[in-house]
Amino acid sequence: MQWSDMIKVLPEGVNTLSKRPSVHVEGVYPKFIIKGDGCNVWDENGKKYIDFPCSLGAVVLGHNNEPINKAIRDVITKGTLFSLEHPKVGELAELISGLIPSMETMRFLKTGSESCSAAVRIARAFTGRDPIICCGYHGWHEWINCTTPKNAGSVQQDVTSVEWGDLKNLERLLEVKKPAAFITEPYIYATEPEIEKWLKESRRLCTVHGTLLIFDENVTGFRTKKLTAQNYWNVKPDLTCLGKAMANGIPMACVGGRRDVMKVLEDDCFVSSTFGGDLIGIVAAIAAITQLKQSATIAHIWQMGAKLKTSFNNVAKSFILEGVRCIGLPPRTHFLFPTSAHKSLFWAECLKKGVFFGHAQFASFAHNQFDVDTACAAMSHALKIVMKNWKDPEAVLGGKPAAETLRTITVPAEKVPVVEKVEPKKDSDKLVGQIAKNVAEPSKRRGRPAGSRNKPK
Repeated sequence: MQWSDMIKVLPEGVNTLSKRPSVHVEGVYPKFIIKGDGCNVWDENGKKYIDFPCSLGAVVLGHNNEPINKAIRDVITKGTLFSLEHPKVGELAELISGLIPSMETMRFLKTGSESCSAAVRIARAFTGRDPIICCGYHGWHEWINCTTPKNAGSVQQDVTSVEWGDLKNLERLLEVKKPAAFITEPYIYATEPEIEKWLKESRRLCTVHGTLLIFDENVTGFRTKKLTAQNYWNVKPDLTCLGKAMANGIPMACVGGRRDVMKVLEDDCFVSSTFGGDLIGIVAAIAAITQLKQSATIAHIWQMGAKLKTSFNNVAKSFILEGVRCIGLPPRTHFLFPTSAHKSLFWAECLKKGVFFGHAQFASFAHNQFDVDTACAAMSHALKIVMKNWKDPEAVLGGKPAAETLRTITVPAEKVPVVEKVEPKKDSDKLVGQIAKNVAEPSKRRGRPAGSRNKPK
């Protein structure tokens, strides 16, 4: 199917907003990916790329992973969905519980959005409270969508966002709102000491105020050392949300936590899905987690991610490019540029060299030294082009600069700043620091959107 036909039958031509042409470099990036193998993908014209968005972080072991393929082949001829549960469902639950001690019991779903929505419902049922405090991106469902720009059709709920790392405001909101839960992504693009402080203090504050702590580990799960952020920093949440990489791109998600909290599902709290126990997802998750629990797997992912980040920063520093830096922990990093046009030119030049970048880079187990070396060479070339066209990158871009994703503009309902284009300044450290905060704490960019159904508190 041609793109012109695609947009006639799909709004904006996509099912997932992060796949829209506008959030890449429209006019330069391909519209379709038709094949993946290892760390490579191929577009509709047969051009091969080294893949760093990795299916928005869902593919952590690489495309076309043979152990997962075999597990699916073994089950698919025997039936994949029945009217009673299959023993493999219990096997997966036991595997996860053994690896993530906080998840004493759990329920399987299909998407990360579902897992977060279920966790919020469970927390409200357990505590008897309605307010929720959130931090980060938690999907598209009703309870969180009322805080986003695309909120038409949402029903107003008592949900308030807090900036990542803002412990003072979190404590204030816990005192004032008395929420059922505080749900947070354990980390976005921060340093290890900052993450440890945020998680441990969030745990302490939630305990003091009788609020359930929910870790949304849809992104951080299965790519952080010790498999999860909670394991690595030794902080135990009350509920955990998993998804994305847990089955290496096969639809699979999970919500789990303390036995007494999850027990509400045995009473009058309803979380159920026909496809939660679909065996394709179940056996894929078992096969994926079995590979990921090997310490060498996660170590390799961090090694490849660290090399990519270090190389980018070394080249950017050598060129003295203002406002240019790679931030984040090795398994998920982000390129900072002073404007979208600068970043888009960098992306476009890397694409010409066969390296596919997006709003986040996810190192995978399939990336090897050669792949990363190739990417590093492409980045060096691209940064030279950006440097030569620093004053007007859009003039040579050949397409439209990439727009931000919804993830980066979800903000607290209380604040009313306006999105502004960041221009290069003389004080590069100050500029980079501000851009980093805008990425990790997107509330600095935009306030409650016009027409929002999330009433200011």
